[in-house]
Amino acid sequence: MRPTGGSWRDVRGTGDAFVGRGRASLPVDVGEGEASMPTVTFNWKGPYKPWTLTDCKVDSGGQMIPATWIKRVEWRNGEGNLMGEWQGVYIVENDTNSPVYAGKAGNFRDRFNSRSDAMHELSLDPTLLQRYQVRIATLKISPMNYPRKLDWAERWLVRFLFRRDQLKSPTPKLQNISLTAPFEAPEGGLKIQFTGAAIPQYLIDPKAPGVKQSKATGEYYYSYSQGKLVLP
Repeated sequence: MRPTGGSWRDVRGTGDAFVGRGRASLPVDVGEGEASMPTVTFNWKGPYKPWTLTDCKVDSGGQMIPATWIKRVEWRNGEGNLMGEWQGVYIVENDTNSPVYAGKAGNFRDRFNSRSDAMHELSLDPTLLQRYQVRIATLKISPMNYPRKLDWAERWLVRFLFRRDQLKSPTPKLQNISLTAPFEAPEGGLKIQFTGAAIPQYLIDPKAPGVKQSKATGEYYYSYSQGKLVLP
């Protein structure tokens, strides 16, 4: 289901996007009406990596026996904590920290447990997952009643990564096959900003269309007025 407000006319184009800290000479906020513009804040966490479990036991008929031939995977961060049961958006990275897929999830743990369980059912070697890690971002929306924050966040993130992949990678890696085209900002406009200690560095690019700098914090963010093309 697509978000309400704004046009979903897809157009072709190329470019980049940026958010984070920096010293580049960029436009400074605040534009007219920006204070009340719908804002999506990504709070980045991770990365989470696959942990292979080898302590599975099965019932052999009244007795639980070790099933050393069964290997399962859980996703944990550097402190050993399981991926949370939050909702938000995520990026899958390969072993060179390059993004290979982005999406949204109503429950991060369920999403990646189901992916790992599929590998288990197909008897695929879980060491194949060791090349990958996942960054997740919970989302804050302001105003709170702004509709479909997951949809707008996913749409922006996939489009940004697709453009970056096409422009900067000699060999494109991103596996997304939808939400890859530019789109028009919804009713009221759209503001995107990041927080958290795990902001992916490849999201930082000072040549972004729509990038601005906060006078108060020095942080960079994206701002698109209603109907303006996002990431052309």
